[in-house]
Amino acid sequence: MLLVPLFLLLTACEPAIPVFVLTVDTLRPDHLPIYGYHRDTAPAITRLAQDGVVFTRAFTTAPKTTPAYASMFTGEYPFEHGLTTLGQALPRENVTLAELLADRGYRTGGFVSSTVMIDRLSELGQGFNHWDDTMSAREPKRANFERHAPDTVDAALEWLGNNGSGKGATFFFLHLIDPHGPYTPPARYRRRYRDGGGPVLPREKIPAFQRLDDYKTLGDYIDAYDGEIAHADAELGRLIDQLKVDGVYDDALIIFAADHGESFGSDDVYFRHGVTLTEASTRIPFIIKPPRSHSVKPRFSDAVVSLIDVLPTVLDYVGAESPRRTGMSLRPIIDAQAAPVPSAVPWQNRIVFSSRRTKGRSRLAAHGRYTTVRTVASRTARPEITLGGREHPSAAGMRPRLAKEVARRFDHERRFEPQWRYKPTDKQFVERFMEARNDEKEPMSEDDFTALRRLGYIE
Repeated sequence: MLLVPLFLLLTACEPAIPVFVLTVDTLRPDHLPIYGYHRDTAPAITRLAQDGVVFTRAFTTAPKTTPAYASMFTGEYPFEHGLTTLGQALPRENVTLAELLADRGYRTGGFVSSTVMIDRLSELGQGFNHWDDTMSAREPKRANFERHAPDTVDAALEWLGNNGSGKGATFFFLHLIDPHGPYTPPARYRRRYRDGGGPVLPREKIPAFQRLDDYKTLGDYIDAYDGEIAHADAELGRLIDQLKVDGVYDDALIIFAADHGESFGSDDVYFRHGVTLTEASTRIPFIIKPPRSHSVKPRFSDAVVSLIDVLPTVLDYVGAESPRRTGMSLRPIIDAQAAPVPSAVPWQNRIVFSSRRTKGRSRLAAHGRYTTVRTVASRTARPEITLGGREHPSAAGMRPRLAKEVARRFDHERRFEPQWRYKPTDKQFVERFMEARNDEKEPMSEDDFTALRRLGYIE
């Protein structure tokens, strides 16, 4: 008679852990009350944090949307997964978190809210059974289309309702665009914060797509930005409340994050991201609620973490073996935070990296526990301390580590050629593509592909 070990029987009987990754675009952590902000912009996020761990030194891999999400889905830096800037698609050679979970029997659904996240343009839907990238509204002052938070959450709730309310083997991904500029929240949220004040900003300092006639001062823009956060938070709260009603919340692993931040004057950059690698653009909110966690107050960790840690963390919780990735599972940190006396964790001395491409060159930033250091990606450039973060003696030790990272990138054999789908500066293509897509409900015609190849965007 064949005897099966008891632990294998117990493992086989354990229900699958639902996984929810909830994200808000262009969200600065220092504009959330959980990170000390003076306005109560995000009560739903605060409630979620009460059941989890809040990471205070979390960073994106790139201050642009699609490279950041590609890192979240692959556990690797942009130079490793091959999607380094807007307009490129994630190379199919990558294996994504959705694919790994689907192989374990998970149903996978993703809901996104911006043109740049459309699967045909980004391939970020790779591995998802259902990728909802309907864009119902034209962005003010730009060719891009978007979907406002209530519509995205409505679509998400409908899918969840048709798929067991998200119970059991479910991987759910949500992307809300609303805090992204231009800052035009619904009227009830626009009126919520009306402090104004601050310096009157010269018109030339403000990006064209952000210029709004009734906004004059820095405070006007911040008021509106905070209103956008409150709007997105209310919709997140609606979704989370439904998870509680359906009996899913307690058993679920929930990860909340942003793709990047936003500059409000750092390095003389206003209402943009991706222009610099200061902490204004690269530091992000990051909260993990583990399954069956009930905390009376938020627990905080100053471990240095990154979006590349999402994939290995999820796989750790669902009991799947993680393929070799640059990211690290954060479960040991969460388990330590839950212990009566938190144990020391090695991540406090960790360094993670952000990058951006400009005029064919990479620029890198190294983020440590106290300080951010940045450099142009060349073998000879000397890193300089940025204005972001607190200057700390550890910065001196970060310089050689940053230099090693630069060298690693130069020495790394590039596995993927850039997969161009469009160039973001080509506004006519974006507008034509979106209008045709919305009218015909077709992702992209053969004529579109032929035109892209003729223009040199794709091979």
